[in-house]
Amino acid sequence: MKKIGVIGAGVMGVGVAHSLAKSGFQVILIDISGDILENSKNEIYKNIRFQTFFNKGKDVESADTIISRIVFSSDYQLLNDVDVVIENVTEKWEVKKEVYERIDSICNEQKDVSADTSQR
Repeated sequence: MKKIGVIGAGVMGVGVAHSLAKSGFQVILIDISGDILENSKNEIYKNIRFQTFFNKGKDVESADTIISRIVFSSDYQLLNDVDVVIENVTEKWEVKKEVYERIDSICNEQKDVSADTSQR
């Protein structure tokens, strides 16, 4: 597994994308808004700087290196090329239904899809 799709660039999606990229994976981060995607990129930069501050003296990859592993996009077609999809969208069924229909229309049935939830 080398490339992972993350749908939803909110708090949880940003954390997932950041962790995966930091671990060396190529990530496609999908959201519906360019503004949300730009904010997510800024949030990841901020998180990396924060982590770097607390890891002084340790070998830490640069923010640019980690960010270079993430493609920020609203194009679901990019998911056709990933090994796994992780869904992180809002807990509204109508939104999730639309997202899963889009995933189903793009990805083959052999693709692993998982969901992240904030619900208890």
